[in-house]
Amino acid sequence: MAGGKPGGAGKLAAGVGAVELPAAGAGVPKWRTTRLQVDWASAPPPPAAVDLKGLASRLMAPPRDESLPGLDALVVVEGFNDCLALHRAVRAPVYVMGGGGALADAMSPELRYLWQLASAGVLPRQLVVFTDPDWQGRTYRTLLDDELRVAAGKAAVAAAKAAAKVGAGTGKGAAGAAAAKGPVVGGSVGADAAVLRPGARRLLKPAAAAGQGSEAKQETALPAAAPAAAASAPGGEVVVRHAFLRVELATSEVDSGRHEAGNVGVEHATPDVIRSCLRRARPGFGPGRSEFTAEGLQADGLIGVWNDKAKVAGPGLRRGRFCRALGIDEVGSGKALANLLNRYFTRDDYAAALEACQLPQGAAHQEVEAQA
Repeated sequence: MAGGKPGGAGKLAAGVGAVELPAAGAGVPKWRTTRLQVDWASAPPPPAAVDLKGLASRLMAPPRDESLPGLDALVVVEGFNDCLALHRAVRAPVYVMGGGGALADAMSPELRYLWQLASAGVLPRQLVVFTDPDWQGRTYRTLLDDELRVAAGKAAVAAAKAAAKVGAGTGKGAAGAAAAKGPVVGGSVGADAAVLRPGARRLLKPAAAAGQGSEAKQETALPAAAPAAAASAPGGEVVVRHAFLRVELATSEVDSGRHEAGNVGVEHATPDVIRSCLRRARPGFGPGRSEFTAEGLQADGLIGVWNDKAKVAGPGLRRGRFCRALGIDEVGSGKALANLLNRYFTRDDYAAALEACQLPQGAAHQEVEAQA
């Protein structure tokens, strides 16, 4: 769940400091985390619109608990409480978007600069977007996906121009530019394919077993990752993965000092659930994909006929269950749901969620009557 806003005025280089964060919940002591140490001297210069001090205050270092598995990626979350939950599950650096201010116009330059830092190797070249399974989390995820694509596209254009300039007069300019752009994949230049390129490398590294020296303790279904030194994507490519969390696994069951029971957010997920979500994180798809259509959703009973209440009730309930099975909030329109599916999900994901949302005969009318 988001918490806090982007803060800090000025353009100061980031220092290293400790940050006291709220208690993680009933019976859980306060956690203390530190800012990520960044080699700003090696970083590309920030755009004038980027508040470097504010950005640095929301880049958090991994916890020092060696019993936790490591993650070779920078995880993007909405708020500091989400960061705490993540650090109870894995050792990974975290970028905190900053809550309600994350959709401000000022965030777009920062998100694009984040991509530049990753591309330059100043930050991990793998990013994992892990937002809440609600409307706001979906909005943040879309913003991140769009802005990182814009940054990748600009980098590809710059690389193509540089290659063309180097090859000018040698007859290799066009070939160099094409090589810099990369192959055309699914109607989009290789910039999108590079940013969202599926990687075979495992993200999670096993935790060190107590009393076993350097030997690794293999957690169930937790495969070993490549060494940290080899974890970066080759050639400056940035791989963006998306992790999804089912709403029932992210819902608070009790009132706390911060939220009432029923609040939804990454901060409420258990460490095991968070690790499971991160293991399944994978890149999305480039623009222009048309695997899913509103007509197909209607044929599968996820969209009803707007002027026939008898045909709306069942699809509405199925669609709610379908979205929850995917780890997203309920999407109201068929067009919006198809766009979301095309952006992030495979046909296998669709089939599994469709099976999970099937209602027994007559159950739709019973649920409608119960809600009336």
